[in-house]
Amino acid sequence: MKKLLIPVLLSISAMAPALSQAKSSVKPPAAAVAGNSVPMTIDAGPPILASSQGGSMNIPSISVKICAPGSTTNCQTVDHITVDTGSSGLHIVSSVLNSRLASALATKTTASGKLIAECEGYVSSFVWGSVKTADITIGSETAKKVPLQLIGDSDSKFQTIPDDCTNSSLGGQNDTVALYGSNGLIGVSAIPADSGLYFACDASGCAANTVHDSSLRNVLPNVVTLFAKDNNGVVLELPSVPAGGAPSVTGSLTFGIGTQTNNGLGSATVFPLDPSGDLLNTVYKNSKRTFSYIDSGTNAWNFYDKSLKVCQSGYCPDPAVSETATMNAYGGKVTTKVSFSIADSSAFAAANYVYNNYGFGDNSSADDLATFGYGLPFFLGRKIFVGIAGAKATDAKGKVISGPFNAF
Repeated sequence: MKKLLIPVLLSISAMAPALSQAKSSVKPPAAAVAGNSVPMTIDAGPPILASSQGGSMNIPSISVKICAPGSTTNCQTVDHITVDTGSSGLHIVSSVLNSRLASALATKTTASGKLIAECEGYVSSFVWGSVKTADITIGSETAKKVPLQLIGDSDSKFQTIPDDCTNSSLGGQNDTVALYGSNGLIGVSAIPADSGLYFACDASGCAANTVHDSSLRNVLPNVVTLFAKDNNGVVLELPSVPAGGAPSVTGSLTFGIGTQTNNGLGSATVFPLDPSGDLLNTVYKNSKRTFSYIDSGTNAWNFYDKSLKVCQSGYCPDPAVSETATMNAYGGKVTTKVSFSIADSSAFAAANYVYNNYGFGDNSSADDLATFGYGLPFFLGRKIFVGIAGAKATDAKGKVISGPFNAF
């Protein structure tokens, strides 16, 4: 989820029914049976979201087991954790944890003993919460004492939100499942650590990291980097869907690249990324978009095109239009043309939560005009690798490839 972009949620409860929509769920491209691979599903989201807002569109999720540090019994498996290749770190909405587990998670402290909290600001919202530590298990992969953000922590020490946080976006606080759009989020980007705004808190309040305290930088790690093995990246695989959409799909999230028989690069083309985890640029209709990225946490093709009709739900051309973009990797040596379509989002069926032709764009800032985001629709029907910066992977020919990179 790129911070300067549109919210990843889209309530579709008010959308008009569309004709000839797919009615059956799409099955996975391959069974996620190995210990380093877990099912990844796109559906309406957590029940409270589906009942209050009609569900969310194009949000991939997995289940994560969270345990009190050192415990094998004080644990809880939380479903509908959004898989986001555009950020790093684990974020959990506090209300989904049982009280026994929540109270056993120790708050991470600075070198001087102050409690650490984090603020994540987006264009239309922000999240605020303490930084806790927990043991995390996904499939057979386990990481100990992982720092995570507990969104909306009810602890009285974190109830006064600093102005530096509330001023970080144009919207309000998303501290519930219904507002956040999921039970949590796991960032598995090509960057080893989260870049959020961290605060040191004591009885007098919370202060931003104005003294450059090293213990207040890169606090939340990409959890994958803490696994004992399969820690150099991830592979996301989702099936394709018809133009009319689908109620749900199930694919897989696999840990490691070239570390086991189920995560080899094979013939995939590697696209180097810049130090921020972005592409060099994308050329769309002779316009060079210099902020370009591949991100499962953005639920649409995200780009501005003044020729496309816009509705409240997003782009809504009728009939659908076919487009082409040229993706250019960092370094300028690898390029490919990507064909896609944009359909009338105002006519999407209320019963379908997966679409490969949903687009959205904004022109309110220079950043918006320079953006081309290959969001979740780009992942449908593809197997996409995310290589983490500082880690290495080996392709089928024995060539060693250093992260950060995407490959497909």
